[in-house]
Amino acid sequence: MLIDTGLSSTISKLKAELKKRGVKPEQITQVAVSHGHPDHIGGLGEAGATFANATLLINEAEYKYWMKRGDEKTKKRLNMYKNRLSFYMNGENLVTKNSNIKPIFVPGHTPGMTIFNFNDEFYDIADMIYAFDVQIGRPEIAHIYDIDKKSAMAERKKILEVFKKNPNIKVMGTHFPYSEPEPLKVP
Repeated sequence: MLIDTGLSSTISKLKAELKKRGVKPEQITQVAVSHGHPDHIGGLGEAGATFANATLLINEAEYKYWMKRGDEKTKKRLNMYKNRLSFYMNGENLVTKNSNIKPIFVPGHTPGMTIFNFNDEFYDIADMIYAFDVQIGRPEIAHIYDIDKKSAMAERKKILEVFKKNPNIKVMGTHFPYSEPEPLKVP
């Protein structure tokens, strides 16, 4: 399973990272997406599906939102997987060989924004915090990137409280200043 794919311009880097780990794109059987912004789904492919044997896992509200309101590139990327599409449920176990992965809905940034909990030891929070230096201490600050600012702020506050109470949980986010999962120091 792969979570998010990055920008279309970074697909060669993603493929190189997979190759370092002995994985070919055609070996990926599931791609879960946190939300439909281009820096999370761009690597799904332009002319054809990058992950030809993968099922696309996405929140149903997220999918419907982008298919109705998204730009043509977003719709095209999602449509490439329309015959290999699965909607996950909040808290449902997405079991892989080495992990139980639970999607957790955190709407606000986008209608079906989802973060992922791995075995209660690690979280991939995607864009819950996209202005790290500011939002780590001030989660109530929102930007135009949040579709529903009030919900996004509430969800950020809630998830930061989880990490504050559990300082050993490792966290990774898309716009973090570090590239490896580590405990999040919440002020």
